[in-house]
Amino acid sequence: MAEPRFKQNDDELDGQAQKFAAYISDADNKKRLNLSDEEVASVLSAQGTFTADLPLARNATEAARVANRTKDAAKTALLTTLSGTVDLAGSRFTNDDRLACDMTPVAEGRTRHVIPTEIPFGFISNGPNHSLLVTIIDTAHPTRKGKPEDVEDVMIYASFDSAIATTPETMQFKGNFPDLRSPISIGFDAADAGKTVYLTARYSNNVGPGPFSAVFQGVVT
Repeated sequence: MAEPRFKQNDDELDGQAQKFAAYISDADNKKRLNLSDEEVASVLSAQGTFTADLPLARNATEAARVANRTKDAAKTALLTTLSGTVDLAGSRFTNDDRLACDMTPVAEGRTRHVIPTEIPFGFISNGPNHSLLVTIIDTAHPTRKGKPEDVEDVMIYASFDSAIATTPETMQFKGNFPDLRSPISIGFDAADAGKTVYLTARYSNNVGPGPFSAVFQGVVT
C-alpha cells in the first residue's frame, strides 16, 4: 500500500496543510503549478475550517475525559455505598431481597457476609491497538489461574499520574472483570502511546470490594 501523501495525525496534518495553503497561495508557485483562483480558494477554505475546528474537537475530547473520570468516581462511590448497605443488613438481606433489586442470588451454602480479604497480584503485557493486557494472580495459588473462592470479580483502576497512585481510590475505575483465567484487556487512546500507566486491582463479591493491590505499571504502545 502506498504511503499517504499527507499526514494522518490531526496536529501534524494541520501544520502541513497550513504550509501547503501558504505555498500554493504564493503567486509564483500558483502560476507554475497552473492553479486557478478557485482551486487555491478551495484549499484555503478547507484548511481554515479544519484549523478552526481542531481546538474545538480537542476541547470536546478533554471535556469528555473529565466527564468520564467524574462519572467513574461517582460509580465507585455508588458501588461502595450499595455494597456497604448490603453489608450492614448482613443475613437479613435475603435472596428474595436480591431478586427484588435485580441482583444475582447467592448460592445456598455459599453465602458470604464479609468482603474479600485476599489481595490480588497483577502484571502487565502489551496488547493490540494501544491496549494493555492485565494478568491477575491469586497469591495463595500463584500457579493457578482464576480467583479465590467466593470472589466474584476483580475491579481495576488506572491513572497516568504517578502521584495519584498513592491514593488508589481516586484513580479511574476501568471496570469489573469476572473472568480471570485469561488476561484482561484495558484499552487506551492512540494519543496515550508512550505514556506510563499505573494500575491497581481489588477483588469484590456481593458484599463489597476488598483491599487494593500494590500498584503495577506498564507503557502504552
